[in-house]
Amino acid sequence: MKKVVSMLLALSAVMAMSVPAFAAEPVKQQPEVIVSTNEAGETVYTQTFTLDELIETQATESSKTVTASSTLGLVLQPGASGYSPLVDFRFTTLPTNAKVRSIEIDPGRGVINDNNINMKGSVLFTSLAVRSPEMNVVSYSWNPQGMTDNSSFYGEQARGTWTIQVSGMNLAKPVGDPLWDAMLAGSLAYKSVRMTVSYVVE
Repeated sequence: MKKVVSMLLALSAVMAMSVPAFAAEPVKQQPEVIVSTNEAGETVYTQTFTLDELIETQATESSKTVTASSTLGLVLQPGASGYSPLVDFRFTTLPTNAKVRSIEIDPGRGVINDNNINMKGSVLFTSLAVRSPEMNVVSYSWNPQGMTDNSSFYGEQARGTWTIQVSGMNLAKPVGDPLWDAMLAGSLAYKSVRMTVSYVVE
């Protein structure tokens, strides 16, 4: 009887040392049990677990999508280039300890020349700049299909106001006639730009 009790105590001690008290979930597939004898002649049963099997190390990723507070657009005279007004996305309801994993910009559908047949200009966006709440600014080539970045802002604070701005040009050239030049002005606008921030709470 004493030997059985000793074996049980030895087994309990080994298992207690092998499995931390803060293990989040039970291991689904149990490792092989190794049977050995200690110096006291007692049978010891040992199971070895990796840290990944005991602890969930990766935090759950969440995301939030916000629609821009204003239209993203440019109005340019023929041959001119310029920058749009700043457009904000307010992610102020995220947890204060939310950290960025990736961002995505979905511009939606662009409206050319405000659907005005009397405007003959051709405005082209060339670049998009994104500014994070930590004032980190990254520029990208413009893609009307949208963009995703999972590295430039990784680990930054997600909560706060994100800002974007585009640059572009009017491909139409002035002809020197005031009337025609007025008609060669152009515009391009995206009225429902959405931004998605994927994050984890640390």
